[in-house]
Amino acid sequence: MCILILLTLSTFSMNFHIPDDVKSIEIIGHLSGVYLTIKSAPKGILKVVGIEPTQSIERGNLILSFHLERKNPLNLLGIERQGVDIRLPSGIPATVKLEGNGSLFIFDADQIELKKLDLSVGSGSIVVTRSQDSYKEMELLRLSVSLGKISVIRLGDFGAKVIEISCGAGKIDLDLTGSWKGKPDFSLFSTFGEVKIQKPKNISLHFRKSGIFNPGLRSLNGAKRDLFINFMGSINRFSIKEVR
Repeated sequence: MCILILLTLSTFSMNFHIPDDVKSIEIIGHLSGVYLTIKSAPKGILKVVGIEPTQSIERGNLILSFHLERKNPLNLLGIERQGVDIRLPSGIPATVKLEGNGSLFIFDADQIELKKLDLSVGSGSIVVTRSQDSYKEMELLRLSVSLGKISVIRLGDFGAKVIEISCGAGKIDLDLTGSWKGKPDFSLFSTFGEVKIQKPKNISLHFRKSGIFNPGLRSLNGAKRDLFINFMGSINRFSIKEVR
């Protein structure tokens, strides 16, 4: 079965040269019916394509606020989406808090210095990635989908002190490779669906769990570094695979 996804493009484009007095960036807003990509930009440059944000600078914090509400049924079903592209400058700490419905959020965190990343989608998908050897510390990584899918690649390189991943119904795909440091407060929630986890051999995986029926959910010991996950869910199928 093939589902055609229509991508609507806007002609708006902005290249923003960051003033020297800006010490942090905050991206906030609501984006429904959107195909959003966030990547890094060259130092000192912030780029936005597809939607015009409101801008303000408060005590050295550059705030960009976005709002797009597309209520067409094709938008809410994810069949037709508006393309939005945001490029964040390297070297400036960023907080990103975005929500939406019927959206696909893709965040490539390479070269981006994050303080907090908080993405929430009603129906849709979230994909968050880092590449090898790109470890950076951050305070919070929170990803939430009510109906859809969450994928995280090299979660260990995000360096988050607090990790919260939640899916009401759908699929969670976690790649736990990366340079884990410290002991994160890690919470995983899935009401109904499928959870796939790739665990590196150098990590012992431990679950503090509660739920009804979650076949395949198990702890894997044997490595020196321990990773504890607080899991809560009702009915899920787990697949846990050990990788290098």
